[in-house]
Amino acid sequence: MSSISKVRRSRHRWSQKAIERGEQLRYQRKENTRIKKERDKYKAQAHEARKQLEEERKKKAFLSTTKKSLCMFH
Repeated sequence: MSSISKVRRSRHRWSQKAIERGEQLRYQRKENTRIKKERDKYKAQAHEARKQLEEERKKKAFLSTTKKSLCMFH
């Protein structure tokens, strides 16, 4: 095999590896972005649920305190 064909084959292999590496990196970036968006969505839902739960607890605490005071003063 001549040295020119060796160089060409080596260059071709290097080029193919670089293309595959680039495709893999692009895929990983896109996947990472998708996962982060999904995580942020779930975090926002959890935050909203905690907020609603806290409001419900405050309402219950207020009602129970109000009922107790009504019983004591009547």
